[in-house]
Amino acid sequence: MDEKSAPPAATSEPPAIWAGPLARSGQLDDPNPNPKPVYSRWEGGPLSFGPWGRVGLTVLIVAGAFVGFGLFAPWGSPFAIVYWPIAAVYNGFLLRAIWRKTRVR
Repeated sequence: MDEKSAPPAATSEPPAIWAGPLARSGQLDDPNPNPKPVYSRWEGGPLSFGPWGRVGLTVLIVAGAFVGFGLFAPWGSPFAIVYWPIAAVYNGFLLRAIWRKTRVR
C-alpha cells in the first residue's frame, strides 16, 4: 500500500430492517420530530378561551371596574382619585394575561 494514498471512505449503510411478519415498512425516523409551535390570540387552545371567551372576559373586567367604582369610590369621594390608577393597573394586568398569545399547536 502506498503511503500517499487516502484511506478508504467510510460507507454509510442504512440500518438493517427486520424482514419478519412484524417488519415496519417505510421511513423509520420522523422527518420533523419537533414541529415549530404555533401561537395565536384568536384560536382556542388547550389553555385558552378562544375569541368569544376572551371578548366576554374583557367585557366582565371593564364592567367590574365600573361596578367597583360605584361600590367603593362614589363620585365626590377622595378615594375616587386613588381608585382609577389602581384599577387601571390591575385591569391592565388581567387583560394582558387574557390577550397574550398562547400555544395552540
